[in-house]
Amino acid sequence: MKGRIVEFVEDRTPSEGGPSFQPRVEYTIGGETRVFVSTYGSGDPEAVGALVDVLLSADGKAAEVLNSRNRWLFSVIPFVFGLLFIVVGFGVRS
Repeated sequence: MKGRIVEFVEDRTPSEGGPSFQPRVEYTIGGETRVFVSTYGSGDPEAVGALVDVLLSADGKAAEVLNSRNRWLFSVIPFVFGLLFIVVGFGVRS
């Protein structure tokens, strides 16, 4: 499903060392327009009005922007760490 960035919300988290711009995204489902702020920000905001892919939870209540950065974060990195723990586990067992 596609959504449109309607604005950016600036978040200044001290631990990150600078401002983070989180997109506020508007999308329509079942004739109802919904708006959410992505939990994933960036230091360089994209253009307002840009189309983005939106991923909905199974119950349709939660939404998030689907991009390569958060796919890496939640898919590939845990997979790599899982493989690492398996290799280390077999090494300790031997």
